[in-house]
Parts: sequence; structure tokens; C-alpha cells
Amino acid sequence: MAAVQPVAPIFLTAATLVIGDDDFVAAVDRASFTPEPVWDWLEPGLNSDAYRPVFKGVRWTCSIGYVQDLTAGSLTRYLLDHAGEFVDAVFTPIEGGPEVTARVLATPGQVGGDAEEWSTAEALLPVDGAVTVA
Repeated sequence: MAAVQPVAPIFLTAATLVIGDDDFVAAVDRASFTPEPVWDWLEPGLNSDAYRPVFKGVRWTCSIGYVQDLTAGSLTRYLLDHAGEFVDAVFTPIEGGPEVTARVLATPGQVGGDAEEWSTAEALLPVDGAVTVA
């Protein structure tokens, strides 16, 4: 049996998120890349009456939580202005650590919210292809 390496948990205190050419770390309070398995089902065969799953791959989504800001250059405006465009995203969870990169579809989050509270938003950015960690 192979020895298990010590665990080095990620604690997001110095993370960065670059979308396109802009670093939006000041606006973002959450970023994650989430995989979803894609399955196909085989029809029952000659010796079985059961359907069998066949793994086809992984579909990824980048989820970001951020404060709303409608000024020029903000993340809110960027996602609104570039909606429907594919852009590069680079998430660095720890300073000097590996980068998580993907090509994402810019999709705006909600605008507005509750009275007398800071307005926040969530955007789900579909990933084109795979996510890489390097």
C-alpha cells in the first residue's frame, strides 16, 4: 500500500480570480469549479435485462459570488457587457500556488436585491471543455 501524503487544506485568504484580462478579487467572495458527470445508458443486452451506465465525461461550471457594482470596470458590468462570449478564467486559490484555468461563457448574475443591504450576486459560468490545474 502506498503512503498517503500529508494533507494541505486550502484556506482562501489570498485567492485571486482573473476573468479575461481583469483581476476581480476585490469583488469576489466565492469561486468554485464544479464537475458534473455525463452518463449515457446502454440498452439491455442479450444476457441482461438491465440498463448499464457508460461514463461519457465531465461537464464543468464555474460558480462565483460577488458584490454588485454597476460602475465601469466592475465585475457586474463585465459580465453584462460580455454576456455570451467565451473568456479565459484563472483562479489561484492560494498565493503562489497552482492555478485552475478554464475557458468560460460570460453569464451575468442578478442585479438588485433586498432593501438596506449590500447587493450581492451569483453567476454560473459554463466551462468550454476541461478545467486544468497547473
